[in-house]
Amino acid sequence: MFKTIKTPLTVKSPSPTLIKILKEAISEKDFLDSLYYLIVTYNLPYLIVKWPKFRTFLYICNYILVSKGGLLIKSRNSVPLLLSKMFMVYKDLIKKKLSTALLKLYFIINY
Repeated sequence: MFKTIKTPLTVKSPSPTLIKILKEAISEKDFLDSLYYLIVTYNLPYLIVKWPKFRTFLYICNYILVSKGGLLIKSRNSVPLLLSKMFMVYKDLIKKKLSTALLKLYFIINY
């Protein structure tokens, strides 16, 4: 079964070149966009970034993501802000589309 890493695995003195390559492998914008898309598409809570199993998965992919100062730490604050910004953008977009609609819309609520 899937084991959760409670403490980060220690890598015996990784070379600075390896650390640089792992940091450059993932851009912050792409990581946050992918995380946002994953959360919205599958209706996940934005607190997924704190889930131990999700952190373990990211650690396996690229341990730099969950290290001190890594993108996952930054995403804890960024994801809720990004979600609220995107909500406002799409809300305004839908308002504009509805205001230019050629036909009237009727809503029926059944109790």
